Amino acid sequence: MRKNVFIICLIVSTLIFISLFVGSHSRRYKLTGASLQRVIIEDDTIFNDKTVYLLEFNVKFCDNEWTFMSPALEPGVFGCVDSVICISVTDSCNNEIYFSHEPKRYYRMDMLKGQFLLPYEMSLGKPFHDLVNDINKNRDNGKKFYILEPRCYLVNDKNSLPKCMKIYLENKVIDCSVNNSPQSIRNIVEIKHY
Repeated sequence: MRKNVFIICLIVSTLIFISLFVGSHSRRYKLTGASLQRVIIEDDTIFNDKTVYLLEFNVKFCDNEWTFMSPALEPGVFGCVDSVICISVTDSCNNEIYFSHEPKRYYRMDMLKGQFLLPYEMSLGKPFHDLVNDINKNRDNGKKFYILEPRCYLVNDKNSLPKCMKIYLENKVIDCSVNNSPQSIRNIVEIKHY
C-alpha cells in the first residue's frame, strides 16, 4: 500500500514539476490568410471622417521547441517561415487600392473589439510594401514584428473600395477576405502619436 502511495505521489510531483518548469514555444509561423475589415472608430475625432480598414493576419504557429525554466516568449518571435513577395489589394475594377500617403505617422491606441481590449497600430503613409519588408525582416520600428497585432489603414479614395486581397508568397498565393460592411470598434484611450 505504501509503495502505491509513494508511486502516485512521485507521478503527481513529476507532473507538477513538468507543468511549472517545462514548456513548449512556437518559434516561427506560417501565414494562412488575412482579413481586411472596414471599421468605424467610435469616440474619435482624428479618423471619424476617414475610410479606415483593419488588417488582421491569420497564422499557424510552427517550429515548436521545448524549453526548461526559460521566460515565456511571444509565439512566432523568430518570424515567418515563408518570404512574402507582396500584398495586393484591388477594387471591383481590378485597380490597385492605395492607402494613405500622408507623411509617415504611427498611432498606438487601445480599442475595445467585442469583449476584448486590443492594442492597435494606425499607420498613416506606410504602404503595404513597407509592411512586407517588416514581415520579412521581422522588425517593426526597431522592435520585433508582432504578426498578431491588428493594424489600421486609411483608404485614399472613398469612391474606390477594396474588393480583393491577395498575399503572394514564394511558392503560393493566399486569397484573403475583404468586408466592406462597417464594423464599430471603440477607442477607449487617447490615441498616442509616435
